[in-house]
Parts: sequence; structure tokens; C-alpha cells
Amino acid sequence: MLRSKEKKTTGLALTNYTTDQRFFFFEIDINSGEYIDRITNVYRRNGLDVCQHRTGLGWHWISPTLLSKETWRLIRDELKDINVDCPMITLRLENNKYINEEIWFNYQWYSFNTCRPNSIECINLLNAIWKIPDDCLHIYERATVHTDLKIVNYPLPK
Repeated sequence: MLRSKEKKTTGLALTNYTTDQRFFFFEIDINSGEYIDRITNVYRRNGLDVCQHRTGLGWHWISPTLLSKETWRLIRDELKDINVDCPMITLRLENNKYINEEIWFNYQWYSFNTCRPNSIECINLLNAIWKIPDDCLHIYERATVHTDLKIVNYPLPK
């Protein structure tokens, strides 16, 4: 059930103020093992560190790994048939869309990145919400780029 009192939420934009690189986000509003595996495997094949977490209806994936616009488009094209209505330009950072969205804190970090830089600020932001476990702390080793993150406020759907 959607929250009716709250009008806006806070999200992270795929672009930042510092570089011309972008972050890759994805979301589904269904709890489908087939889609979860497919999406996670795309992050794995493309070497992106990622935090995957539950939402009121489905899942979010958010990566601190920086990508060129061309690479971002190629990865998006691999998955766009799953969620054709979502442009993936922002991703919600608050658990304020659904009533009793405590499930938000059911999450998993994956370290698939071997060569691309991670945003220091993005990792710090994500770690403050979804703590990086000890077995993935090496994600910080690739945190070599400072980015001025674009944090946005936008309306929740009615």
C-alpha cells in the first residue's frame, strides 16, 4: 500500500556534477527469481559492484561503479525489456514509498568490479544506508574518483 501523506522522496541521479560518467541503477516491482538472477548476472558480466535491496514490491540495484554513457546504454539495453516504463535516471534512497517498508533493509552487496573506478562519495552514501559487509570492503580499493553526487527530490507516484 502506497503512503498517502508523503508527497516526495529523495533519490540519487545517474549523473554527477564532477565527471561525464554515470551510475547504473535498475528496479523491478515484482519479486521474480528469474528477473533477479538475470539482472544480477548483467551486473556480474559487466563488472559492476552493486547493492541489491528489497523494496515494497520488488528490488533495486544500485552501483557505485562509474560508466561511460556508451557503456551505460549498452547495459541498459540488455535489461530494458524487463522494466520498459522506467528510464532509470534516478533511484529512490528512502523507504518512504510504501507503508511498513522495513523490508528495505533486506539487502546484499556484490563485488563484481575488477577494473572500473568507483565513486568515493557514492560508496560512502550507500554504505551509510546499506552497510558494506566485511567480505566486500575491498570495494573501497576501487573508490578512486571523487564525484559531486546529484541528490534529487521528486514526487512519489499516487
